[in-house]
Amino acid sequence: MSTIRDVAIKAGVHPSTVSRVFSGNAKISQETQTRVLDAAQKLDFHPNAIARSLSVKRT
Repeated sequence: MSTIRDVAIKAGVHPSTVSRVFSGNAKISQETQTRVLDAAQKLDFHPNAIARSLSVKRT
């Protein structure tokens, strides 16, 4: 199972950038978004819904 860090290394960005791309709440260039999403697809990365619900305190 791949992690945000694995995706970040493959895309050549910081892990927080990967997080921002998947949360959709920050202004990230289209080029960077594409690199991150391509890397995530190649690594078969899927954000963990349970972890996300814990971080936003929503179930």
